[in-house]
Amino acid sequence: MPLLPLLEMDRVRFYGHLYKVAQDHAELAGIVQSFPEALLLRFSFESSVSDYWPMKAIDWIKAAGKITPDVRESLSTMLNKSWVPQRLRQRVEMLVKNSE
Repeated sequence: MPLLPLLEMDRVRFYGHLYKVAQDHAELAGIVQSFPEALLLRFSFESSVSDYWPMKAIDWIKAAGKITPDVRESLSTMLNKSWVPQRLRQRVEMLVKNSE
């Protein structure tokens, strides 16, 4: 997914940019609501074979302060993968536990 590099950007800053674009261009007013954040996060958890993108996605989740059910499911599924390092596993477990 070509959108994964967006996770390298601070979530608050990214959404601030989207809001500014929407204010400056009326035809893009729905851009913030239509951004597929859950899809981006799920993709990072379901397709990664290293901890880089999942760790970036977790930073976005922490900035948002909430987890959607489908993203929580992707997090739980990722925990069953053999490649997941302990550091990532612990962050995911804590995130899921705190979101319940």
